[in-house]
Amino acid sequence: MAWVGNQPIFASEIMVRVDQLMEEHRKQIPPERWNEQRVALSQQALKVAVESKLVLVDAFRKIPPRSGTNP
Repeated sequence: MAWVGNQPIFASEIMVRVDQLMEEHRKQIPPERWNEQRVALSQQALKVAVESKLVLVDAFRKIPPRSGTNP
């Protein structure tokens, strides 16, 4: 689905969260807005995942490798 540096973000990661949220709020989402809401939540979940991976990638850059290990 996306890459942040060398860290992948898989569609399955995003969709698991989207499915959880959709199920939790099933009663509040009108059937005619189901697909619209699913797309909006997918975009939001992807944005959060990218931001999280950015923090991870930045941390990997700042942490020096331990001696005796391959990077």
